[in-house]
Amino acid sequence: QDRLPDGSTLRARFDVTRREQLRERAGRDDAYWRVVLRNGHESIAVVEPEGLTITHASDHLAALLGMSSDDVRGTRAIWHVDRRDLPEVRRLFGRAGSEVGPHFTELRLRRRSAEPVWMEVVLSDATSDPAVGAYVLNLREISDRKAAEEQLRKSEHLFRMLVHHLADGAFLVDSDGRVAFVSERAADALGRSTEALRG
Repeated sequence: QDRLPDGSTLRARFDVTRREQLRERAGRDDAYWRVVLRNGHESIAVVEPEGLTITHASDHLAALLGMSSDDVRGTRAIWHVDRRDLPEVRRLFGRAGSEVGPHFTELRLRRRSAEPVWMEVVLSDATSDPAVGAYVLNLREISDRKAAEEQLRKSEHLFRMLVHHLADGAFLVDSDGRVAFVSERAADALGRSTEALRG
């Protein structure tokens, strides 16, 4: 209540119901996103552009690194990258600063007590968004896929070595009757190049 110069009082009523509803909803939304981020199968990191310092790390990412989220927070992102992949990290953040994204790469992260873990990284530049002001990284573990790719590469190499060193020549013909592969010995026996025989 306020007194006016003539001695009367001024009463004002404000309905704060909507404001309280919004405040309550914001609290629920905050709790909702905390649960979603904590239980997601992708890892998330928020990285400041200055010094590439991690300001947020999801529990999932911290667990992969063998650390707590609090221990990861405040560290430089490059400290967690396998040194073999540091040039790729420099390229990734360089592209983010000069090209429209998102930007994708694959790299290894160092873990406290285990072999490095392969991650697929999607970097989104939210540095110009006043609500974020940082890079947002979504990371997904791909170690099993990388191991399978390496095993396939070794198997293909072994197959090629065996075929090329057979005493007899070897052909591989597809379902349409086209030559998909021909060994050097088979090409030599026919007096033609492998390129001429394929197709």
